[in-house]
Amino acid sequence: MKSQILIIAAMAALVLGASLPAVAADPTAGPKAGVATGQPDNGNPPSKGYYGERRFERMAEALGLSEEQKAEIKAIRAEERQACRPLRQQMREDREQLRALVEASRFDEAAVRALAEKQSGARIEMIVSKARMWHRINAVLTPEQREKAKALRPPMGKRGGRHHHGPREW
Repeated sequence: MKSQILIIAAMAALVLGASLPAVAADPTAGPKAGVATGQPDNGNPPSKGYYGERRFERMAEALGLSEEQKAEIKAIRAEERQACRPLRQQMREDREQLRALVEASRFDEAAVRALAEKQSGARIEMIVSKARMWHRINAVLTPEQREKAKALRPPMGKRGGRHHHGPREW
């Protein structure tokens, strides 16, 4: 019964195109470098990385993080983001495959189930990675900063927008 619920949940997430919130991108790397300045890139609005960096800076200020703590937390986030990159790519490819299966003239339940099972494994790894990242970040914080961070985090039921799986991003 539990595995059926997991498969149904994974299929629903795939069909709706849902995925875990990506760890905020490092705005100083990659093709969108420089967007963190707040200046639009070729007339486009700032990337998600820009907003993730702003959120990180606000949280760092609220917690009173030292420059060393900020650097260590950024390194942790970058390591976990890099480790999850293949998983995110695989999940994207799996969603495309599922869309093709849904739009096919004949429904192949076995193929959908196999894809859902594969996707659930990737989602588990993403959740473990995020939990590992938060554990490592908490180890960088002082006890006072951990308490302050906990107080700043809204209760699980009070978060607006999409459903979050795990602690709120910085």
